[in-house]
Amino acid sequence: MAYRRDRELCAWLVLALFCGLRPAELESITWSNVRLEQGLVEVPAGVAKTNQRRLAVIPTNALEWLRIGGDLPPKNLKKRFDRLRKAAGLFHGRKFGRLQTAGWLRNAMRHSAATYAYARSDNAAAVAKNMGHDVAVLLRNYNSIRTPDGQLVTKELAEKFFDIRPPKQPS
Repeated sequence: MAYRRDRELCAWLVLALFCGLRPAELESITWSNVRLEQGLVEVPAGVAKTNQRRLAVIPTNALEWLRIGGDLPPKNLKKRFDRLRKAAGLFHGRKFGRLQTAGWLRNAMRHSAATYAYARSDNAAAVAKNMGHDVAVLLRNYNSIRTPDGQLVTKELAEKFFDIRPPKQPS
């Protein structure tokens, strides 16, 4: 949906959804922090919630999305994000506050990234490091989670999640 309606927003969405960056971190991340060749995103100490620099791994599918480009950080984010959510039927009209747009939990994409990454790898230490928190938090919040339609997030479902790729470009 974002690819067709607002391609310039894809980079921001990908960093949130597949790399698990926090909304506050995404406000300050620019293309200078994205190292496509190394498959990493640098979250500087002054930007990270913990005030500790971290290098977040960019999954293979996210690398493909990031090569499309886009605005980092995006201009008019709330308006553009709400427009995409409305088009996708994910807008519920409740107000929550700064960068937390109507009917959308502030860290929803980050939580999805952590849940699917943990189900895929079963490596709590690596996922916690990538997300910028400790293993206890990861195990408490992202272990044996269910999707909104009730499916248990399994390794197989996580593989499907991390196989979401941009459409093939005609040569």
